[in-house]
Amino acid sequence: MSYHRAAVDLAYAARMSARALVLPLALAACGGQTPTPSPTSPPVAASELPAATRAAIDAAMAGHTGSDRPGCAVAVLRAGELRFARGYGMADLERGVAIAPDTVFDIGSTSKQFTAAVVVLLAQDGALSLDDDVRRWLPELPALGATPITLRHLLHHTSGIRDYTGLLAMRGAHDEDVTTAADAVAALARQRGLEFEPGTQHGYSNSGYFLLSQVVERATGRTLTKLAAERIFAPLGMTRTHVHDDHGLLVPGRAIGYAPGDHGDWRIAMSNWEQTGDGAVMTTVEDLARWDGNFYAAKVGGPALLDELSRRGVLADGTTLDYAAGLMHGSHRGQATVGHGGAWAGYRAELLRFPEQRTSIAVLCNTASAEPSFDALAIGDAVLGDVLDPEPAAAPGKAPPAGPELDDAALDVWVGAYWSQQAGGVVTVSRDAAGLVVDGAFHLIAEDARRFRVVERPGMFVTFPTDGQMHIEFVGGSFDLVRAAGTWTAAQRAAAAGRYRSDELDVTWTITVDGEQMRLAGSGPDEDLTPISADLLATAGGAFHVERDARGAVTGLRLDADRLRGITFTKQR
Repeated sequence: MSYHRAAVDLAYAARMSARALVLPLALAACGGQTPTPSPTSPPVAASELPAATRAAIDAAMAGHTGSDRPGCAVAVLRAGELRFARGYGMADLERGVAIAPDTVFDIGSTSKQFTAAVVVLLAQDGALSLDDDVRRWLPELPALGATPITLRHLLHHTSGIRDYTGLLAMRGAHDEDVTTAADAVAALARQRGLEFEPGTQHGYSNSGYFLLSQVVERATGRTLTKLAAERIFAPLGMTRTHVHDDHGLLVPGRAIGYAPGDHGDWRIAMSNWEQTGDGAVMTTVEDLARWDGNFYAAKVGGPALLDELSRRGVLADGTTLDYAAGLMHGSHRGQATVGHGGAWAGYRAELLRFPEQRTSIAVLCNTASAEPSFDALAIGDAVLGDVLDPEPAAAPGKAPPAGPELDDAALDVWVGAYWSQQAGGVVTVSRDAAGLVVDGAFHLIAEDARRFRVVERPGMFVTFPTDGQMHIEFVGGSFDLVRAAGTWTAAQRAAAAGRYRSDELDVTWTITVDGEQMRLAGSGPDEDLTPISADLLATAGGAFHVERDARGAVTGLRLDADRLRGITFTKQR
């Protein structure tokens, strides 16, 4: 079974998603190598920032410097005008090309604001309405639930539609495979359930913005690629920016995407998926300055466009969301922020605006191990330190103070597997020489015998309220996990073994049993199944609820994974 972790918007998740802690990120960003001096590009308009500020930005990006590693391009913008722009690290390791301010990156979900802008412009034209039922334009989608799904639901991630990236990945699609818009529409058309009733919850899903791109095409007869170029990129002079809907298209000046290898090396991490709307914008930090300037000059769309893009979503019960239309409202050290991160294949991105200071930070990276959201905050600290509230003790990039030392027995009691519906899978707690480790990547420092700080995620804490519970809290929320109950009996394992068919995924998966070990063979590498309770099996990426008939015989499974809830499997006889 394949879980499409690369599709997760990590910059968004780092602040808002329960999966921010439990994703198995490659946190050793340098692949175990020691940074070496690199020919970083000269800063653009560096004279506009004090020397101390420029030095602080360089220090924040020090982990990305080197002629032997990928890196990032950075820009500091004031009302859309460049005040600082510089490249760190390499755009192409094979050809020895360094990153510069005009290097082109895939910006992943940071693209969503451009999709939202095109949709709002078309609504202003009268070509469509934000309150249209999506099935007006895409009648092949099934009617699910009592509430029609509107374009506004798609904009605010309140539709309940499952994430198409995960649906395709569970059928065996990898980043390097070619998948098309037709493949994604077909996957969504097969679904027979929603994650929740439209408008009742906020659930981040790439499907909403992908479907918006399809609505744009149905409503106008023109692709999102062409309309974004005509309505946004050309008027703003964004000459290095386009929506990438053809995997074979040459992109001059593009950075190659990379991910850390298993041996301290780098591996190419590129995608050939051709869907647009949820991602697929390729751009530079210099062009993003021109887009940022539109939030002050309103050259494209006027104030009405800016108001609609910034308007927060509202649930049916009146709850106001932090998410607007391709933009997320937040705060940092007492100041309001508006931005969006992105992650796809080997690319990571963040465009973060401090609207009251008319200051924005763009960080575009070509390594899957980069965390540009944290880099943008650190750069914001350097640029706006005089107007920000005092820095918290556990700030991004700063190691928290050491806590009390616990002996082996006090640590071993927490080792094990834990599961959460919110987390969407199994979280493992293990030991290494330094102490407790979550999911093999996140190290814990004790505050007391039950409460721990997460070294790699300042502001995150792990608590063990009882011997069978785990609680994870982070900026923006928290969730609870329960400890795996242990092994099933031989009879339970034998009853669950067999082949299971899902028409929603168009796959057949098999559960096998070898002694006490249960394995799931699906569309990817086989995975271990961990018994959580009498009717629940979990993997690292999701959980299977066992369904039975009136006599107690196993009849099927219901899969709950991140952004993919309630997918049904029927046991084959």
